[in-house]
Amino acid sequence: MGYWSFFTQDLPQGIIHVCFKIFIFSDRQRELKTQTLLMVSLVVTFLANCISVFNMIMCDQNEFDPTKMAEEIELRKYRYKKIQIQKEQERKEKEEEEKKQAAQIRRQETRKDKGLLDVSSSDGEPGLFAKKLMGHKKKLEDQFKEDDKKVGP
Repeated sequence: MGYWSFFTQDLPQGIIHVCFKIFIFSDRQRELKTQTLLMVSLVVTFLANCISVFNMIMCDQNEFDPTKMAEEIELRKYRYKKIQIQKEQERKEKEEEEKKQAAQIRRQETRKDKGLLDVSSSDGEPGLFAKKLMGHKKKLEDQFKEDDKKVGP
């Protein structure tokens, strides 16, 4: 902002102070010139002009474009909404998966209660369904042994 502040603020202010010090239009103005406040304001104006000139020489002009900034803000809002939608979808998918797992566990527990699964009980013994299968298997093995005895070697 070196050029803008120098040409719109510091230079006109300095010109006004110098003109006030040089030109005398009334007796009242002559009385004000003798006060130290005018000299302090001239020194401050001189320092402000020096700072503005330094900024003009050393610093690049700021390329601020409000439309680009508005576009960037809208882009960031869009990205943020997109991320929030993805997180919401992931959360819903996770909840659905948890519901499916819970339903599957309930079905398994129901089957365990009915003795439909070959699952060991908590004390390590076979479940009801497994016992039925072992009994049926034992009957079949006994039947095959009898058939083998009848047929012979």
